[in-house]
This record gives sequence, C-alpha cells and structure tokens, in this order.
Amino acid sequence: MDLDKIEAVEGHQLRLRLVQPEDAAYIYDLRMNPDYNSYLSPVSGTVADQKRWIENYKTREMAGEELYYVIECLNGQRCGVVRLYEITEESFTWGSIILDQNKPRKAALEATLQSMSVGFDILKRSVVKLEADNRNDIALAFYRRFGMSETGSDAQNTYFELTAADFNAHKDALWTAVKKHSKPIDKKHDRTYGSVTLVDLPVVTDPRGDLTFLEANNHVPFDIQRIYYLYNVPVDSERGGHAHLELEQVVFALSGSFRMKIDDGVTKQEFWLRNPRQGLYINRLIWREMDCFSQGAVCMVVASKPYDEADYLRRYDDFQKQVAKKNDPLS
Repeated sequence: MDLDKIEAVEGHQLRLRLVQPEDAAYIYDLRMNPDYNSYLSPVSGTVADQKRWIENYKTREMAGEELYYVIECLNGQRCGVVRLYEITEESFTWGSIILDQNKPRKAALEATLQSMSVGFDILKRSVVKLEADNRNDIALAFYRRFGMSETGSDAQNTYFELTAADFNAHKDALWTAVKKHSKPIDKKHDRTYGSVTLVDLPVVTDPRGDLTFLEANNHVPFDIQRIYYLYNVPVDSERGGHAHLELEQVVFALSGSFRMKIDDGVTKQEFWLRNPRQGLYINRLIWREMDCFSQGAVCMVVASKPYDEADYLRRYDDFQKQVAKKNDPLS
C-alpha cells in the first residue's frame, strides 16, 4: 500500500488524514460523548488505552489491513473520524463515522465521498460493505439515498454494499451537491484583529530530500523581524498562555506535532500542526496555548516584530479587556 497517496485526502471543505497517537484524547472524548455514541460499540478504558489502541492500529495500517482517518476542516479544526477496515483484495468495510459540532454543512456526504474514493480510486477495490443499526433512521436513509444496495438484515443491523461501478456512476452528481450546498474554507490571509489561518508553503521535491522555503510578504503576510524555535520540549509540557497587542506570528511544526489552542475572546478553536510545509498564522489579540507535544517536536515561530515584553498580555482577564475595548464602537 502506498501510504503517500492515502496519508491525507483534501476535498472541497474537508481534509482526511491518518490518525496519530496524539489524537487519542479527541477520539476518546468523541466516542464517550452520548450525543455521538448511541449506535457505536460500547467504549471503556481511558485515554491511555485509546492511545495504545491507535499505536497497535498503526501496525495494521502499515500492513494494508485498515485505515483510520481524522476528519478536519481545511482550517485544521478536527470535526470527526471515519474508518476503512477488513480490507481484502476485492473489498473493504466502511464505517465508524462520527461527526461533531464543528462539522460544516454537507460534511457527512463529503467525508463519505472522500473516504470511499480512497477505497475505490486509490486502493482499487471493487466493493464496499457496511452496516447500519436498525434504530439509526438517519444512517439508513443516508445509505439508501447514496445508492447502496441492501444485502440483508437481522434483528440489530441492515447490511449494504456498493460497487465501484455504481460509486463512479453517481459520485460527480454527489460532489456537485456538496459544492452547491456548502461553503469552502477561505485559506487566504486575514489580517484583521483576532484572525488565524493556515499557511501552506511551497515544496521542491527531489529524490535526495524535499526543500521548503518561505519569503516575507509573500508566504507570510509581514516583514520578518524575528525567528525563534522550541525544542527538547517534554511531551507533557504546556507553552504559550498569552496574547499580543501588535505582534503577528506564523507557527510551524518543523518536526513532530503539537496542538495549538486558539481563543479570540469569543470563539475557541484547536489546530494540530504536524506538517513542516504548513504553518498557522496568528494575528494580534489572539490568546494561544500549546500542548500535546510529540517526542522530538520542533516548533519554529516567525514573528513580525522583535521581542517586546510590553506587547504581551499574560493574564487572560487583561486579554478579555483588550478584546472588549477593540469591539466597543465608542472606544
């Protein structure tokens, strides 16, 4: 199995990426949430158990037996999971899809199209099999509208199949429905106060190794005045915990991964940085925290100004006061 082709799959408003051990807490919380787990197999254990399960799963992934994806919006916000398993020479089983409150409109349809395209178009399997709990009227109706054929049922489940030929016959019309009724994430720089966006850098590929570069006022939207990096960070460390009055930054994970928790005073978001070609642009008046560092993670920060302690807001209540002042039309 060529993991390079299946590691990440980008669509209209969603990206699928293969699950990593640092996703354990997110997946555990998702599966424990009664709003999402009504029709899933019972969950027990701890986050540590979930992490061990993912680590064991990665061996099945390498063997081509199973693919477990985290579903993300194009801005990096996680919004669900989906799985391909029992992969044989001819078929695969699809399921375990969960979408949380961060999902955009038509996310279920888009994630289904993306994940099934992996099975049909990349893995070249001819049939997908799946099942739905008979109590789950939404899933049953969705699979029937998708064009799947019922192959049987029992007291608990109804079973479906879909061939590659039928999938390819309908997928263009289904993608049209996704694009018609959804709005893609705008990944361009937004330099208003309180904005964040992902920044994609170019790459020059070479058998000797890939090369990525960045240029001021091109790939990052400011003059670069300072660069610093964090390394030898313990995996249980927490960094950040502040905002800036005027400083703009782009944060990169040059190696490994970590989580950025972003707060503009109204909305909170999470971004996982793990691709050295992709950074997170953080504008002024954004509270940021960093945690879940992987072993050996290296974080590089490109900044618009030299260090200035007076630019820091290190108390959250001071940050909230500045946000309120900015949003006050009479100030």
